[in-house]
Amino acid sequence: MNSVSTLQHTPCVLGEGILWHPVRQQMFWIDILEPRLLTYKGIDVIDIPLPRTPSALGWVDKDSLLLADEVGLHQFNIEEQSPELVVSFEHDPKTHRSNDGRADPWGGFWISTMHRDAIEGEAAFYRYYQGKLTQVISNITIPNGCCFSMDKEWVYFTNSPTAQIMRMKLDKDTGWPIAEPELFIDHSDNFREPDGAIVADNGDMISAHWGAGELVRYSAEGEVVDRYSVPVKQPTCPTFGGENLDVLFVTSAKVGIEDSSVNDGKTLVLTGVGKGIAEPAVRL
Repeated sequence: MNSVSTLQHTPCVLGEGILWHPVRQQMFWIDILEPRLLTYKGIDVIDIPLPRTPSALGWVDKDSLLLADEVGLHQFNIEEQSPELVVSFEHDPKTHRSNDGRADPWGGFWISTMHRDAIEGEAAFYRYYQGKLTQVISNITIPNGCCFSMDKEWVYFTNSPTAQIMRMKLDKDTGWPIAEPELFIDHSDNFREPDGAIVADNGDMISAHWGAGELVRYSAEGEVVDRYSVPVKQPTCPTFGGENLDVLFVTSAKVGIEDSSVNDGKTLVLTGVGKGIAEPAVRL
C-alpha cells in the first residue's frame, strides 16, 4: 500500500527537474519561474536563488551538478553555489528557454528547449555528449518526459500538448538515435497530458499527468499497471530517491491555478511504489 506526504517548503510556482544525487544522498529540484534551486537533506529544505530561468539537473561528481537554464548547460558547484558555463544554446534566451532534461546511461545529457510562449514546432531535444551539443528531436512544442529504458534500447519523451508519449530507438553502444520517433502511449482521446517521467528498476515507466492529479505507471509494453493519486492538480516530474531508492519524489506546480490548495507547488513523497535506479553521472 502506498502513502503520500509533502515536503515543507515555500510552494514552487513551477517545480521541475527533480534529481536524487546518489553520491551525496541528497535531493535537488528547481522552480522554473521563481527561479531557484531547492535542496533537501535530513529535514531541512534550503532555497538557493538563481540568476536565470533553470529547468533541469544532472550530477557530475560529489561536489557539482549540471544545471540547465535559458543560456546553456552549467557545472554548478554545490558548496560555493557558483555556475560555470559548459556549453551555450544557439537560441535567443529572451524568446526561448530550456525545459525537461535527464542524464543518459552513456554519460550524456539530453536537454530540451522551447519557446517561452509555447509556440508550436519551436521546441527541440538536444544531446550533450563528449563536449558537443547535438539536436536529436525537432518540431515539437512542449518537450517533456525524457527517460531511458532499462535495456538502453529506447529513449522516451513526450510533446505534452499532443497527450502522446513517444519512444525512439537508440544504439546500445553509443546512445545515439538509430530510428525515427514512434508512438508508444496515446492519450489523445481522453487528453491526459503527460509531463515528466522516470523508469523504475523493473522497467516500468511512471509518468506525471499534468492537470489530472495523478501519476500513471506503464509497463515496458505500454500497458497501464497502476495509478497513484496525489493531492496536487499539476504533478510535474518524478524521481526515485532515498537510501534504497524506494521513495518516489514528485515536484508540482501552482502556476495557472486560481484556487490553489496548500499542497499545489509542493514536492510530494510517495512510498510503497517500488524502487528506482541511480541516475548516471554526466561526463563533461
